[in-house]
Amino acid sequence: FEFEMFDELVKRGFRVEPSGVDVTVSGPLAKVQALTPLQLEVFISLTDVSDTVGLTKKILVHLPADIALLKVSPTEAVITPVIPLSTKPLQP
Repeated sequence: FEFEMFDELVKRGFRVEPSGVDVTVSGPLAKVQALTPLQLEVFISLTDVSDTVGLTKKILVHLPADIALLKVSPTEAVITPVIPLSTKPLQP
């Protein structure tokens, strides 16, 4: 049995923990009641990061107009680099 991975298939990756957050919002009752999880953009920014070892970043949330963020829990995420699989073919 031979297994091969090609360079173009290997990408740099990260594990972000936690995998979910609790978000508390306020706004006009009808808009808050109609809010769906797809309308919440929860993310972290890695634009200013040069080293991901032992990294924690603030969790950010973008919300629709007229909706205000009251709380996000937890407030930070731990980022761990994922080691890519070898790009060399395995030898029997």
